[in-house]
Amino acid sequence: MDTVIAVRDGVRRYLFACLDLRSRFGLAVATPGMSSRWAKDFADLAFDRSPGPVDRVLSDNGSEYEGRFADLLAARGIARYYTYPKTTKMNAHAERFSRTVQKEFLDYHEDLLWGDEANLALNRKLAEWLLWYNGERPYEALGQRTPIVALVRERSMLEYLPRPSPSRAAEPATPPPPCRSGRVQSLKPDGPGSDRCLRCGNLGR
Repeated sequence: MDTVIAVRDGVRRYLFACLDLRSRFGLAVATPGMSSRWAKDFADLAFDRSPGPVDRVLSDNGSEYEGRFADLLAARGIARYYTYPKTTKMNAHAERFSRTVQKEFLDYHEDLLWGDEANLALNRKLAEWLLWYNGERPYEALGQRTPIVALVRERSMLEYLPRPSPSRAAEPATPPPPCRSGRVQSLKPDGPGSDRCLRCGNLGR
């Protein structure tokens, strides 16, 4: 999870972004602020629209990722991981997605950042871009497939995986036949149709 901040003439605009590492499915939303309240609202949206269950989150140590955001993770039982200060490489996938949003979307729609209804207009256009990003833009890490195609392919393959058979109670072991000495011993295979007693060495049959 990451935050994008745009500044012009002292005015700030904020955008939260996150990326599912396995599928590369990305989501981003512009918000009026960068407090933990807005981080929590974005996380709620992201978790509900995630292509799979979320069991861990990686973010920096910003104050927006504490408070209500941390309470949400605790309530959902989601593990929390922090990056080290000034170590962006620890969250490289989310950082790269944020740069992609910046270069491929925000740089071409700067006018939507500063209007009277900036967040509403920007999010409408951003939703269209995200549909293209997740559904049409090929991803090198996915073998030039899109995140949506990779997800469909993965789930389709899961349907053909063999399912574990129901467990059955172990059948009672059959006692070995008596050997020629008349005693019941453990027998060892010794060719077709014959068993050799491990104790006396005689053939059982």
